[in-house]
Order: sequence, then structure tokens, then C-alpha cells
Amino acid sequence: MSAHRLLDPILNQGIRHTNFFEGRLLTGEDLRNQQEAHREHDRRLGRAIGSGIVEGLEVDLLHDGSDGESPTVRVTKGLAINGLGEIVGLPHSDVILALSRTIDPPQVEPADFYACAAPPGFQQLPSGAGVYVLAMSPVAAYKGRAPKSGLGDNGIAKGCGGKYVREGVRFRLVEFTPWEGSDVSPELHDQFRDLMDTLETDTSAGDSMLRNLLGYRCLYPRALRGVPDDPFDPFSTNLPGNRIDNGGSFICAGLDECDTPLALLFWTVTGVRFVDVWAVRRLTFGPQGGRCGLVPGPALSVADAMVHQFQAHVADLLSRHRNPELVRLDEHFRFLPPAGIIPLALSPGPIGFSQEKFFEEIVHRELAFITAPQLRALFAESGAYPPIDVNAKELVWIYFVRENAWTANTVGPRRVYAVFTSGHMPYYGNARFELGWWDHANFGKI
Repeated sequence: MSAHRLLDPILNQGIRHTNFFEGRLLTGEDLRNQQEAHREHDRRLGRAIGSGIVEGLEVDLLHDGSDGESPTVRVTKGLAINGLGEIVGLPHSDVILALSRTIDPPQVEPADFYACAAPPGFQQLPSGAGVYVLAMSPVAAYKGRAPKSGLGDNGIAKGCGGKYVREGVRFRLVEFTPWEGSDVSPELHDQFRDLMDTLETDTSAGDSMLRNLLGYRCLYPRALRGVPDDPFDPFSTNLPGNRIDNGGSFICAGLDECDTPLALLFWTVTGVRFVDVWAVRRLTFGPQGGRCGLVPGPALSVADAMVHQFQAHVADLLSRHRNPELVRLDEHFRFLPPAGIIPLALSPGPIGFSQEKFFEEIVHRELAFITAPQLRALFAESGAYPPIDVNAKELVWIYFVRENAWTANTVGPRRVYAVFTSGHMPYYGNARFELGWWDHANFGKI
């Protein structure tokens, strides 16, 4: 590679624009090249912002297909940026999708000069229990016809071509095999396979445990762990695998940079058992972060998704379980985010989990009070910590929030929440006077 002199223009990596001047003979190719230059400019800006969901694009299960009909899901309107930096989405209205294991290619005329516009071919998904990613990617097709003529045709139309290029999106399912990969321990490999084999029958606890394992398989595989075994090693060796790129975006064989993952679903012969959005959903975050995750960067996008995934799972478990007051945490969750919120049951009051039963097998100290301002700081700090492995039997801190407890005790029946954090996080319940309320102070034991 030859060296460039200072002040020499380096033009071979820049965007090529069509130069317009008086008297130039323009062709369709010239105009298409200029359109592509604008698209490349927008893609580079999109990559600078970072891939992920900008707004909306939530996925709801409308019909699980247990009656033999096709399962249906609703995707809400919204926008996203894919790995190429392209803006894709549904800017105006929601859409309803009918899921199918057999997919025939659509009958449209694609705009072939778009990077992600090629139509999908025939696809056959395997029958039986399977885990799938619902992905969205951009598509473009010609709409309408316009006459065309050549230079020697004296303005007489000799044919026609597409009048407009209409941009849109398409959705597809990509099979995900969570037990594959070098970052899956033999124990988890066997647990995945056992759950997948047995969940053809209706076992709610098994559903919950599989959902938890799938969530952390997507959110926290070994390649995306915030700190490797030796946190200083990457400062002396250039190991790309120790970096968290693309905003911690979900990676799966079969997905490419054109795709934006929207949801993870578990589909058996009896229908779709659950849809987990936050297992694969990532909010936009710039692609550059600190080495090893020691400096805040895209890992915060994963930490945010981890909390959302857990809270959505807890809400579904609370609504679907017949006796939530008998639920024990370790029977439904193998991994927890570094901080989370648990709705508790009061009488009278909304349904919830039993504080004693839910945390029965979890090592923890007596509950302490914190305040709402501390709660915000607690969750902000939790993004720097790894998830909790329930099987490790490590200490977990548990708190009540003073404002929430006061409202429940004085205003009327309200839901009370317990907040837990990883034992690796600093303890927020140190002995201190509460700024406004004596009954909610913490006392040190002598």
C-alpha cells in the first residue's frame, strides 16, 4: 500500500454523485446513480445513529393457533434502523400478520437496484416445537406504469416501465436453535433440549423456564458479556470478540444486516405458546462503545432490554398463573436482570406474588426502604452489572420504595412492589434517617 502525502485528496472511498451541467445528456442511469448516492448518505447517517428500534413496532399475539387456524400477531406502527443504516418500518398504521410454516414467494415486481429488495424464495419451516425470530426487512417494488421512448423515436412511446418505486417492509420467520453455539454450557444445552422435547404438553412452569432461558440466551451470550475473565487483557491484545458492537444487537444464523428482529416466539403443534419481544428487541444505540464494556456504550442497550424482557415475563406470569401467591422465583427463572421489580399481593388489593414464597429459595437480607430518587439511580447503575444466576445461590438485595408503600398504606388499596438487585451492586439500604418519614428509615443493627 502506497503512502499518501498530506493534503492529497483521497476520493476512492467517498460517495459518487452525478454531476449536472447545462447541455449534459441525462439518462435514467444517471438519475438512479444520484438516487443511490442519496441513499448511501442516509445509510451512513443511520449507521452513525446505530441500529435498533426507534419507536413502536411492538408485537402482540392475537391468536395462538391452538384451534388449527393460522396464528396471528399484530405489529404496531413504528420505525427502526437496520444494520445497513436504512430506516424501515410502518410509519402510519399497524399490520396483522398470519403466521405460516409454508411460505410462497410473493407475486411482485421488485425494484432490483435496492440493496435489500430481493424477494424471499419458497420457505418451509419444520413442524413440531420450534423457536423462531420474527424479523422485518425493507422491500421496494414498482407501482404503476409510465411510457418511455428513445432518442431516435421522435417522442413516440415505444414501451413502458415502472412509474413509481414504492418502499415498504416484509416480515419473515427465521428458525433459532438456542442450544447450538460454543457459549452454551453442556448443562444448558441439555436443559434446552429437555424443555423443547417435553413442552408439547401444557406445562406452564416449563413454558416460563424456557422463556427465561431463551431470553438470556439472546440477551447475554458469552460473546456479549460485559467483562471477560481478565478485564485488562483486551487493553494489551486486540480481541474483536471482546467488543460489544451494533448496540448489542441480537445475532442469529439466517438474519443479516437487512433484518430488524422484532420478537421471539415458541411455536409447537398446539400453537404459539408465547411471544417474547424484548429477548431480541434493541433500541437504537451508537455502534461505538468502550473496550470490553468497561466504559458505558452499546451494552446499555442490552441492559435496558434485559429489564424490559424480565418485566414483561413477570407480567405474563402474573396474569396467566392461577395461584400467583404460590409462585416461587427459582421454579420459573434461571437468570434475572441485575435489577428488577416484583408486584406483591396485598389483601385487599390487586393480585400479586407473595413476598415470602417468591423469594423463598433466594439468599437475601431483611428488606430495607429506599426512596424514588434512589430507585432511578439504582436502575441506572445496574446496567454495568451482569445478570443474576439463580442457581449460583448468591446474595440478592431486596427493597421497598417508600413512596409506593406510603401510598398503599394511606391512599387505599394499591399494588406494592419489591425491588431486587444483584448482590454485586452496592447496598442501598444502609442505616440512615429517611428525609421525610421516620417509619421508613433504615436502622443499623449493633
